[in-house]
Amino acid sequence: MDDVFRREVLSLMPEVPRFTRHTMLKAALRLTLVSASLVLFSCDLGEIPTNYHNRILFTSSRSGINQLYMVNPDGSDLRPLTEGPYANAYGLWSPDARKIAFASTENAVIGWDPLIFVMNSDGTSRHSLGVRGNVTGWARDNHRILYEGCPLCEGGGDLSQYIYTINADGTGAQQLTRNPGGVQVFDHGACYSANETRIFFISNRFNPSQLNSELYMMNADGTNLQRLTYYGPGEDSGIPSVSPDGTMIAFGSQQQGISRYGIFVMNTDTTDLRLVIESAVTLDYSVPRWSPNESQLVIRSTKVGQTTINFMDVVNLDGSGLRRVIPDQIEGLPDWSW
Repeated sequence: MDDVFRREVLSLMPEVPRFTRHTMLKAALRLTLVSASLVLFSCDLGEIPTNYHNRILFTSSRSGINQLYMVNPDGSDLRPLTEGPYANAYGLWSPDARKIAFASTENAVIGWDPLIFVMNSDGTSRHSLGVRGNVTGWARDNHRILYEGCPLCEGGGDLSQYIYTINADGTGAQQLTRNPGGVQVFDHGACYSANETRIFFISNRFNPSQLNSELYMMNADGTNLQRLTYYGPGEDSGIPSVSPDGTMIAFGSQQQGISRYGIFVMNTDTTDLRLVIESAVTLDYSVPRWSPNESQLVIRSTKVGQTTINFMDVVNLDGSGLRRVIPDQIEGLPDWSW
């Protein structure tokens, strides 16, 4: 499990004492009905109102429990999308902005993974897909969803996380990655390429004895697995995000040349790697998502040493123009609709 994902999980949990890495991993994955809401198609809905395009979706507990909200990129027109006694979190827009997939504790039993739901972008027609896990991405045809799950976590033994795909109507669930040889692996953050023939994700499978992650690519059916990055000790990748035109990948990373975690962009063929912005002394930047015109990224800013204090910032692709979307604290992964 990479550090960004672990912080993402812990951001919805109360502060905990300092653990060993192995114990922290178990604690981060143990989701309860109170705090379990992680972490990104459809029928013909007609023309989607313009206010669902170019909007930022995020998770907040400002109502007392985690719910989904959306806001304009300039911080205006903040509004809730979910409400009620159940935690709803880590929503991801469909590419056409008609649907949102998310995790919810509704109808879930106490355990490791929440249930995956889909709803219209205005919060209506909410329904469960009948599988448990964390939503990570949509196919560009708006009909399939990628998610990650931990099939053996309930037994408390093998904590391996794998990548799955499912149709947006809840049919056709398939497991795409598997254990490479009896070792514990953590596959995270899967997203489709623009032509839906490939899937990008991060994994520790190159060295299961450590938790640092590398970028990988595979065919949409799970075949032809390829490792894309080759880091040294202490280096790491965060979950990837493919640009709307499908030519670039944005991701967080700790690697040579920077002293702190940074946001990087490179071409999908791994060429032209460039640093967008390095984390500040007091803030860690992570989990980038693309703007519709590909000129900006929305990122999460986490106060160093305080995993539960997060904000949403927007930055230009050249690293300039960093600004906060809203002054409020957020708790979840932001996502920008196209």
